Amino acid sequence: MDKKNLFPISACTAIILAGGKSSRMNTDKKHLKINNSSLFDRVLSQTEKFFQNIIISSSQNKEIRSGKLRIVYDVYSNRGPLSGILSGLIGSATEKNFIIASDIPELSAELISEMYNFTDDYEIVIAESGAGKIEPLFGFYKKSTIPVIKENLSMGKNKILDIFENSKTKIVSMKNTEWYFNLNTEEDYKKYLLYLNHRDKPKTAKS
Repeated sequence: MDKKNLFPISACTAIILAGGKSSRMNTDKKHLKINNSSLFDRVLSQTEKFFQNIIISSSQNKEIRSGKLRIVYDVYSNRGPLSGILSGLIGSATEKNFIIASDIPELSAELISEMYNFTDDYEIVIAESGAGKIEPLFGFYKKSTIPVIKENLSMGKNKILDIFENSKTKIVSMKNTEWYFNLNTEEDYKKYLLYLNHRDKPKTAKS
């Protein structure tokens, strides 16, 4: 596939999961400051670089300033991100969908392109950031997984990993993880800010 013409992807919907409780951060993560914007705005601006169609999946009690973007709400309340994925897939108008959590502030064109290449042959294509470290909230999910997700939730099975055994799943290992951050804790947030400061710091000319 020609990477130059791949983005933004039109035959796919990006679903930003914004219904988390931020329990390990002790504050609502979406309002964390990233330079001159919020974490949520950072995730949104990154996602817009790669996808034409974007919707937000949230819980009913969350206040989201989405602008013109459509918001879909959890079909099952208090059932975690799997319920958010289900709601997003039901609300999506495309078969292929990219799921991303609202606390992952960076995207990689190389990784997304590589993962997208597998979406014709697999129902789920997710990333692996290390040996055995699966990132289920960074990957492609087809609408064809809806019945499996519904069945699991109806049986009280809330883990995303549980749907993989009944879906055609591909795991793609990240070749480079320096850019990948999942801001679950205050320590994660501080490390990300340090990363940005180092990355964006002007390079001094060598004498």
